[in-house]
Amino acid sequence: QGVQSVVDQFAVPRQQIIGDLNNVSRSIGLTIHSLLKEQVYSVLEAIQGRAQDLQNSLHHLQILNKTVRTLTHFQDELGLALRDRKESTVSLLDSPRCTSCARALGKAQSLEPGADYRRVPSVEQVLKTLSGLPKANFPDLIDKGNSTFNSMPDLAVVKMAQVVQELKDEVNKVSEKVQSIADSFPVSDYTQPLNDALMHAENKSRPYLQEVKHYEKYRWIVGIVLCSVVLLVVACNLLGLSLGACGLAMREDPSDYESRGEAGAKLLLVGVGFSFLFSWLLILLVFATFLVGGNVQTLLCKNWANQEIYKFIDTPGNLPPSMNLTQLLSLKRNLNLTSAYQVCKKGTGLWDVLQLRDAYNLEDHLHLSQYTRDFQKRLNNFNLQFEEIHFLDGAGRRDLETFQQSGIDQLDYPTFQAEMQNPVVRTSLEDLARDLEGLRKIQNNITIAGRLANESQALWKIQNATVLIQEALVVKLNDSVQFLSAMAPHLQPLLKRTMAEIALVETMVPGQAQRLLRHEISCFTRKELGYFSQYLNWVRRTLTEDVASCQPLATALDNGRVILCDRIAEPWDETKETDGSLLGDPGHTPPGKKGHVKWQKPRLTRKALLKCCLVKRILSRAVPEGSGDELTVSHFIAGWRSSSEMDGSEKCQLEGNFNRTWNDSKPLKHHRFC
Repeated sequence: QGVQSVVDQFAVPRQQIIGDLNNVSRSIGLTIHSLLKEQVYSVLEAIQGRAQDLQNSLHHLQILNKTVRTLTHFQDELGLALRDRKESTVSLLDSPRCTSCARALGKAQSLEPGADYRRVPSVEQVLKTLSGLPKANFPDLIDKGNSTFNSMPDLAVVKMAQVVQELKDEVNKVSEKVQSIADSFPVSDYTQPLNDALMHAENKSRPYLQEVKHYEKYRWIVGIVLCSVVLLVVACNLLGLSLGACGLAMREDPSDYESRGEAGAKLLLVGVGFSFLFSWLLILLVFATFLVGGNVQTLLCKNWANQEIYKFIDTPGNLPPSMNLTQLLSLKRNLNLTSAYQVCKKGTGLWDVLQLRDAYNLEDHLHLSQYTRDFQKRLNNFNLQFEEIHFLDGAGRRDLETFQQSGIDQLDYPTFQAEMQNPVVRTSLEDLARDLEGLRKIQNNITIAGRLANESQALWKIQNATVLIQEALVVKLNDSVQFLSAMAPHLQPLLKRTMAEIALVETMVPGQAQRLLRHEISCFTRKELGYFSQYLNWVRRTLTEDVASCQPLATALDNGRVILCDRIAEPWDETKETDGSLLGDPGHTPPGKKGHVKWQKPRLTRKALLKCCLVKRILSRAVPEGSGDELTVSHFIAGWRSSSEMDGSEKCQLEGNFNRTWNDSKPLKHHRFC
């Protein structure tokens, strides 16, 4: 039972390994995904950034080209209008009839366009190159690459489903191999003869035990008769003495004195007669008990207590061949009862006592490779091919290459910025119009005042209809120029780095994923082999130290000596004073030192023996409930047999020890195996 319980504990590592196998595929996929996601997400982010740069650049180039064309058109119209207004206003302000018009005349002479947008570089060639872009659907490409990469854990689960099932089958096969340890462990080959001998002794003792029970009533009859005779003798003596004393007290009446004295004398004579008749029976009884008890105590118990009896049994020739324990128990010739008892007394297992290592090579049966060879081979042979990840298709690559070669970074953006620094009109039309309105008020000549008012209104009309629109267009143009000029210096490095990163990651991901897969499988293999190794080491230590202990044999021999010598033979030994009690002495006073003892006939009852701590364990296992007070040899033999096997509490203790050992050394759960 003990060896089988040890083998059954393989369910603990088996459950742990099966649990790891249920999660190994997704764990490996998640590990590979987590280790590669930084590089992959960086590439996807770079592609998204370059696609956005392409769209924004194309958008601002279109705005810039359209705005320049519009400004050029308004510039022509504004030039014609300013020319007419300049001639008219200058002639008016230069007239001698215009009072205080010299200051406004200088502003009027500056009525000319300020910025000339015909001088800015053309972007039509760049727009022509980028025309129709982007032809690729970059959002769709990014989503496709992201979904392909994120499907790695699910792909690992699907691809590894078959090998995981094969590994589970291998674990079940290992369970069968572990069972072979219990089947081939040779302890039963050595203990079976002993059990058979004990069974034979028990079976042979049963008829005698039945006879003992049959003669038990005769023992009571004899005991009652003897006690009755003793009581009769005592009663006769007491009555004779009483009547004699009464007769002496009544001397005044000779007749009374004579009758009482005669009755007392007759009773005393009857008591003496009974004493002579039955004393030889009591003498023979006492002689027989002391003879048997003394010899058993001297010849057997003393030698049993100092272990000399074991040496006597071990010495060849002391016992007849029919009583050779080595042959009866099928023990090795190099084993002797003395050394076996001494080592069993210390709790040594049968592995060392029977020297099983000479007949059974435990290391061959507990070698790790024979249990994990196929398991490890299947893991090492597993190969998972991950799908290649393509972040860009042909159209996407051509779009980025066209964007890189478009020349957008070579445009003369400083010319745009310099031209936008110039005002739409060299002089402020609003200020000049206000000056003309002020001059109108101080003019004495109504005609001049009217013409000044007309010129002021014409300037306001040009300001509101043309100049304000052009200024708004200039602001719009400035935004586009600022964006393009800020992006232009970094465009080529960004595109080159993005293209190189795409090529590198597309080439690297499958190989890197394969290396990570092998590394994770290697770590997983080491972890699972650790479970096997831990269990086999525990089995080795338990089988050689804890299981199949021979201490019950030494305990049974000691209990037999206590029952036979201390509780049966010692009260019959006349060389010692004893009270014959089986209840023990609470003060541990040696029987020979007691000063107020009285011999009693020993009664071997179960109730008394239960108070003996040395035999309590055997009795509790051997004697069933309701079997009475009598202790039989079969109870003692059953006690040895049950004590040599593993009961439920010891089995639970064995399982508890293994579970504590396993939980203390079990690695923490984590989705990674390294």
